[in-house]
Amino acid sequence: MVAVLCALALGFSAFVAFAGNGQTVYSDLKCGICHKPQKKAAAVSLSDIAGVYQAKKKLLGLFNNPDPKPLIETERWGMMLPHFQDISALSSEDKSALAEYMLSFKQ
Repeated sequence: MVAVLCALALGFSAFVAFAGNGQTVYSDLKCGICHKPQKKAAAVSLSDIAGVYQAKKKLLGLFNNPDPKPLIETERWGMMLPHFQDISALSSEDKSALAEYMLSFKQ
């Protein structure tokens, strides 16, 4: 029982550290200028993105696609396309951390 609790605690702390790295990537890329956590501002909210993508694999598919097509239709998608060059240039670890951070807003 203690081993299970320790494993859960270690897993949770690893997730928190991992999500923290994603938050740094999110901040460094200035994603928060348009994508707010819970409300639509200039773009779709993080909670809406997390709700639609649901799984890290789907979000990474978007990040890794040279011609990305969003699952969320928006009239401002064209404004986002140049930013995908910044995202595509990230390491796979940073993309993964960013996806984890964004999905942490799932409600």
